[in-house]
Amino acid sequence: MVDAAMQDFRERFVPAYHNLWRPRPSGSLLDRPGLVEFLTRVLVEGVTAGWGHYAVLYVAQTPIAWHLGLSHNRSLYWWVPTHDAAWENWSPGKALLAKLIEYAIARGWTRLHLLTGGHAYKLAWRPDPDDLLAVRWHAPSFGGRILGCYDALHGWLKARG
Repeated sequence: MVDAAMQDFRERFVPAYHNLWRPRPSGSLLDRPGLVEFLTRVLVEGVTAGWGHYAVLYVAQTPIAWHLGLSHNRSLYWWVPTHDAAWENWSPGKALLAKLIEYAIARGWTRLHLLTGGHAYKLAWRPDPDDLLAVRWHAPSFGGRILGCYDALHGWLKARG
């Protein structure tokens, strides 16, 4: 199964992602050096170990949308989705997300995290977002320690009103 997912990722997911994002001003995130290899490693090691999740939405025998996500503690994390631009008018990403919600419910999972970003397609699923949390860690360098002190002081002042 992992071999088929890896082949699908390289032959369909990556080209579909590039096709969607290269024409846009932000460009394709997958053009960054080493990122495709990193995602391939996440796919292979993660799916095998159970913390990675790869999904493909088909219409008949035609794949039209993909998602590489993470799973942990009965939660699925919506991480790197893409779709075939030829199907864009039919919202294949939303259809895949709906199927993943059904999948998560059927497995008894408790959450599907849409992660960061106030994108319209995310807000359509839950217009009242949870409070966001930030986790920070700092390098053990002098500058890192200064930033850590600043964050601690800022948090303390904010808590005091």
